[in-house]
Amino acid sequence: DAEQQLADRGVVVGSVVSAFDLSSAMQSALQTMVKKETGASQVTLVYRSDPSVLGGFVVHLPGRQLDRTIQTLLTTLKTR
Repeated sequence: DAEQQLADRGVVVGSVVSAFDLSSAMQSALQTMVKKETGASQVTLVYRSDPSVLGGFVVHLPGRQLDRTIQTLLTTLKTR
């Protein structure tokens, strides 16, 4: 598919959902994190806010999801 073809060329396109609009600095930090996580040379992220996310963010990427929400953190701690 198109996403895989882009990924093969070192380009990753994804989306970020957070509780509130992210500052330019936060967006830049997320792009850097996604580059490190994926090894991509170019990252394009689309941002949107969703009040149902109580805190943190979720990054949706082709074939994977990075969930850094407070709800997931609390669930992880509870199951340990």
